[in-house]
Amino acid sequence: MTDLNKLFAGRTIAGASHMDAETAEQIGWTSRPLIIRFTDGSFMYAQSDDEGNDGGALAMHVGEDMHIAWTQR
Repeated sequence: MTDLNKLFAGRTIAGASHMDAETAEQIGWTSRPLIIRFTDGSFMYAQSDDEGNDGGALAMHVGEDMHIAWTQR
Protein backbone atom coordinates (compact mmCIF):
# COMPACT_ATOMS: atom_id res chain seq x y z
CA MET A 1 0.00 0.00 0.00
CA THR A 2 1.23 3.49 -0.86
CA ASP A 3 2.21 5.82 1.98
CA LEU A 4 0.02 8.79 0.97
CA ASN A 5 1.79 11.18 3.31
CA LYS A 6 5.12 10.49 1.58
CA LEU A 7 3.42 10.79 -1.78
CA PHE A 8 1.88 14.24 -1.18
CA ALA A 9 3.80 15.94 1.64
CA GLY A 10 5.99 18.81 0.50
CA ARG A 11 4.69 19.02 -3.07
CA THR A 12 3.68 22.42 -4.39
CA ILE A 13 0.69 22.82 -6.68
CA ALA A 14 1.59 24.53 -9.95
CA GLY A 15 -1.95 24.62 -11.33
CA ALA A 16 -5.14 22.75 -12.12
CA SER A 17 -7.25 22.15 -15.23
CA HIS A 18 -9.59 19.59 -16.68
CA MET A 19 -8.13 16.74 -18.74
CA ASP A 20 -8.13 17.71 -22.40
CA ALA A 21 -10.63 16.02 -24.70
CA GLU A 22 -7.93 14.34 -26.80
CA THR A 23 -6.33 12.62 -23.79
CA ALA A 24 -9.72 11.47 -22.48
CA GLU A 25 -10.57 10.02 -25.89
CA GLN A 26 -7.18 8.26 -26.15
CA ILE A 27 -7.72 6.44 -22.86
CA GLY A 28 -11.36 5.67 -23.60
CA TRP A 29 -12.96 7.95 -21.01
CA THR A 30 -16.20 9.89 -21.50
CA SER A 31 -15.40 12.15 -18.53
CA ARG A 32 -12.67 14.77 -18.20
CA PRO A 33 -11.65 14.98 -14.53
CA LEU A 34 -9.73 17.76 -12.83
CA ILE A 35 -5.94 17.33 -13.03
CA ILE A 36 -3.83 18.88 -10.29
CA ARG A 37 -0.27 19.51 -11.49
CA PHE A 38 2.69 19.92 -9.15
CA THR A 39 5.88 21.94 -9.69
CA ASP A 40 8.02 18.78 -9.89
CA GLY A 41 6.08 17.56 -12.96
CA SER A 42 3.91 15.05 -11.10
CA PHE A 43 0.13 15.26 -11.26
CA MET A 44 -3.03 13.64 -9.89
CA TYR A 45 -6.63 13.21 -10.99
CA ALA A 46 -9.77 11.46 -9.80
CA GLN A 47 -10.93 8.21 -11.36
CA SER A 48 -14.21 6.41 -10.91
CA ASP A 49 -12.53 3.29 -9.48
CA ASP A 50 -9.14 1.70 -8.83
CA GLU A 51 -9.11 0.17 -12.33
CA GLY A 52 -9.17 3.60 -14.01
CA ASN A 53 -12.44 3.06 -15.87
CA ASP A 54 -13.40 6.76 -16.05
CA GLY A 55 -12.90 10.12 -14.37
CA GLY A 56 -14.47 11.13 -11.07
CA ALA A 57 -14.95 14.18 -8.86
CA LEU A 58 -12.70 15.48 -6.08
CA ALA A 59 -14.07 16.83 -2.81
CA MET A 60 -12.05 19.49 -0.97
CA HIS A 61 -12.86 20.54 2.59
CA VAL A 62 -11.69 24.00 3.68
CA GLY A 63 -12.71 24.77 7.24
CA GLU A 64 -16.47 24.30 7.41
CA ASP A 65 -16.90 24.55 3.63
CA MET A 66 -16.87 21.70 1.11
CA HIS A 67 -16.05 22.31 -2.53
CA ILE A 68 -16.51 19.82 -5.38
CA ALA A 69 -14.34 19.76 -8.52
CA TRP A 70 -16.79 18.15 -10.94
CA THR A 71 -15.80 15.98 -13.86
CA GLN A 72 -16.66 17.38 -17.30
CA ARG A 73 -18.26 15.38 -20.10
